[in-house]
Amino acid sequence: MVAQAGIARALGGRRGPPGAEERGHLFEGWVAALLRAYRDYRDLFDDWYHWSPAGALHTEVDFLLERGGSRTALEVKTAVRFSEPLLKGLRAIADLRGLRRRVLLYLGDRRLRTPDGIEILPLRAFLDEVEGGTLLAGR
Repeated sequence: MVAQAGIARALGGRRGPPGAEERGHLFEGWVAALLRAYRDYRDLFDDWYHWSPAGALHTEVDFLLERGGSRTALEVKTAVRFSEPLLKGLRAIADLRGLRRRVLLYLGDRRLRTPDGIEILPLRAFLDEVEGGTLLAGR
């Protein structure tokens, strides 16, 4: 559904800059397309999922990437500044079996790490890891 945001926008005749409500879906769709290409052509990971615990409203992780028994949780945000509420889903998934890494991708410019080990990656660092094949392994 996320990857269809751009198509739905075009079919609706919306051609100008996206509004605030559209940016998140469009950015997620772009990341999904990038991940799919690197999975298919570079074998970056084996499978991927969307994660949301049963009965929890507004708690989810956009992408759960899996290679063998190892998993990386990836949350995608269009925020240009880091703030703690962006980590809700990544904190909720912390005890998932096989989870080796939790990553927040955002549009800011600083690479950060929280005390509980969540990595906050700016877009450039994320793209470098995807290109280098280290997204699942970490740096």
